[in-house]
Amino acid sequence: ENFLKGRVFMSNTFEEMKNSLKTLVSIPSVESEALPNMPFGKGVFDALDYFLSLADSFGFKTINYDNYIGEVDFGDGKEEIAILCHLDVVPAGDLTKWTYPPFSATEANGKIYGRGTTDDKGPAMVCLYCMKELKDEGYVPNKKIRLILGCNEESGWKCIEHFNKVASFPDYGFSPDADFPVIYAEKGILHAEFCFKLLYLPLCLLPVRFFRVHKNQEGLSLLFELRNGPFLRLQKILPRQLAERSVARHHKTDR
Repeated sequence: ENFLKGRVFMSNTFEEMKNSLKTLVSIPSVESEALPNMPFGKGVFDALDYFLSLADSFGFKTINYDNYIGEVDFGDGKEEIAILCHLDVVPAGDLTKWTYPPFSATEANGKIYGRGTTDDKGPAMVCLYCMKELKDEGYVPNKKIRLILGCNEESGWKCIEHFNKVASFPDYGFSPDADFPVIYAEKGILHAEFCFKLLYLPLCLLPVRFFRVHKNQEGLSLLFELRNGPFLRLQKILPRQLAERSVARHHKTDR
């Protein structure tokens, strides 16, 4: 009986959550020019304002850290657990390549299509409604749960920089922003270029993809990327004759 009651209750909540997500996805929260009290532009501001207003309507304590980042709190335990999400999204890109408009939140084939549905508005909304379900059922956590909502995750992490200045970090946390079920940290992105000289390198032995070949007084400057490696750009400066021979051998074996 309790199981069936729970299924009906969750079914109704799921529809409510789905509608809330559609509203959130329809807000184009791409970073844009800063405005007064809107450090990441109006779209990001609107997304944070909507989410915190929704959480406030559920009876949660909400904190807006100067429109850089937001927080929804549940419980008053001494130890703290963070759920780290973000509400900003990457630009939609070429709109002609979208099956459905990126900010339409179109529901089709049992899915919701739109920018941010999985990264990361969907997970953020699911976490909020999970907290709501626990609260409505009378559950009192023995730890303080802090749903932290970044607004600049996709383009700079200035939200976290500001959070570090005005708030304290929790004891534990996870980020529902990648592979299932949880991720314990965000690694960030590193773009690097390494330059060094080698006397000889048989490039035909390396799985490389050439981008540019430049001639100079020292020899050939070869800029390439490992096919099966990370997105790194490596520049090799070789003596002219050895470099030309390496290039020729590589192209011959690559055919």
